[in-house]
This record gives sequence, C-alpha cells and structure tokens, in this order.
Amino acid sequence: MKTRKLFLRLSILGAIFLITQIAASQPQANPLRIYCIDVDQGSSTLIVTPNGKSILIDCGDDGKEDSVYDVISNKAQLSAIDYFVCTHYHDDHYGALDKLIAKGLTISDIFYDRDSQNWLGDHRTGTTDYQEYDSISTGKREYLRPGHTISIDPEVEIECVVANGRAKGEYGPIDYPADENGYSLGLIVSYKGFDFLIAGDITEDVENKLVSNDVLKDVDVYHVSHHGAETSSCQPFLDAIKPEVCIVSSGTNGTYKHPRKTIIERLENIPSEVYQLNKNMQESTYSDKIKNVPDDHIGDVDCVGAEGTILIKITQDQYVVRLLGRNIQKAFNIEKNNQ
Repeated sequence: MKTRKLFLRLSILGAIFLITQIAASQPQANPLRIYCIDVDQGSSTLIVTPNGKSILIDCGDDGKEDSVYDVISNKAQLSAIDYFVCTHYHDDHYGALDKLIAKGLTISDIFYDRDSQNWLGDHRTGTTDYQEYDSISTGKREYLRPGHTISIDPEVEIECVVANGRAKGEYGPIDYPADENGYSLGLIVSYKGFDFLIAGDITEDVENKLVSNDVLKDVDVYHVSHHGAETSSCQPFLDAIKPEVCIVSSGTNGTYKHPRKTIIERLENIPSEVYQLNKNMQESTYSDKIKNVPDDHIGDVDCVGAEGTILIKITQDQYVVRLLGRNIQKAFNIEKNNQ
C-alpha cells in the first residue's frame, strides 16, 4: 500500500513538473506598449502592438523631432512606423512630421486624419505645416470616421469614436465645433480588457455628444485632452470614462497655464492617479491657474531636455506606468469588465 501511495505521489509530482516545464517553454506574448512622448507643449504618442506593428498618434511641433525620433529608434527600437494619425491640424500635434521624415523616419502604410477638404479653411491649408503634411501623405492618406477601426493587430482594436465634431452614432445635421480643437479625432485602444482613450484637443461640447450617444466606456488610462486645459475633460465625460490613470502632456512654462488647477483637481476627485510628462515651472506665479501633480508622478521635474516620456506596458492581467527618465513605476491590475 505504501509503495502504491509513493508511486502515485511521484507520478503527480512528475506530471506537475512536466506541465510547468511545458508552460515555461511556451513563448510569452509580447506586451502592448504605449509611449506618451515628451514634446513639451504638444502631444505625441507611440503605440507598439504585440505583433510588432506601430502607430504614431501626432508628433509634436517643429523642434521636437529629436525627442520623438529618439523614442521611436532607441526606446522602442523601431526602424520605421506603420501608421501615422494626425488628430487635428494644430502645429503642436503635427508640425514636426517633415523634420522626422528628414531624419530618416519611414511611415510605410497609411496616414490617417480627419479630412481637410470639407472641414478646413484656406487659413490652415495655406500654412507651411499643412502643405508639408499634404505632400508627405500623398497617396497614403485615409480619412477616419466615427465607427471606423484601424486593423493593426488581431488582438488590438483601435476604434475612432469621434471626428469633425460628430460622435459615433450621431447622424444627420450637426452643430459643428467652434474651432479646430473640437474637430479632433478620438480613438479608443483596447487590448485584453485594457482600454486607452486619446482624443487630441477635443472640446467640452463634443465630449457631451459622446456622452449623449452612449459610446464611451470605462477606460484604464485617459490621455488628457488639450494638455489639461479647461476647455476639455468636463465632468459628465469623466463620469462616463472613469479612468484609473490620467496622463497629461503639457509644457514647462506658463504660456498656456497648463495643466489647469480645476482640471487636475477634477481628475484627482474621480479618483484617478494623474501623471504629467513635464512640470510647469510657473506654478508659483500662476498658483490660481496652474496645479502640478506630486513630483513622483511627473516624468521630468527639472525640465531639462526631453526626459519626461512615460511608458505604459500592458500584459494580460496588468499594466505598468513607468517614468522612463526617472525609473519610477507602478503596476495596476486590469479590470476585465470595463464596459
């Protein structure tokens, strides 16, 4: 009897060992990586999917091309980008593109934007930045509309939920936004229960359309619209998305007074953990307007160079927010029912 029990135990242990070895030998899935790039006053976000495809959403203004190129080539170790998304036609979101191309960056597949033929006046199409963008994207350009998806990886869904002031599910005549910010593209990136929302400089009136059309869902990370300005991130919108983490891409000086105190407090009260790429060094001068988050949540507290990039790395069960220039990081569990 004892011999049989011993044999059984050894068999079970052997089976457990074999299963463990097989599991260990299986290739581990690559994570989804989202780089919120430090371009000071502006916005640029690089997404690298588990299958190695890449999409660059905006690229900052002239003079910020070195920062973006460094993240692409050195931190993400990519030699080319598959897709580029221009959320809207403000220089701090797409002005550096021609300089990036001149540095050797290749965008191999498609340039996605919100269209310019029907919703952009001569005062913008006549600018140097627009004409350079138009020339670079010729033959590879496609317009995104609400409900359209970008097919980049079988495991990753990237859906456009708003464009040109029209929300997904909104039909017929609409009230168009008052300025270029409101025309921004808005995208939700989803992977294994994780959701990331980025919507350029979208404005409160358009945010309310998204709420009214019930196209939003709980998200894990919200790339804060319009650099933390008071024109965006209205309370009904935040109530609909309930982000666990917020990322603010704003500059180091007080010119635009970003991020605004009212918005940071609104985000913190969700409650959400709020991160900034750069510390605004003019907070003491404009303490009634500006509010920085605590230093351990800021990518670049000294505002020297472009050290503020934040990486979000998503696996099957969690995501990690890492301040690359400071080697500070925190892990968050993914809630699978973010619907």
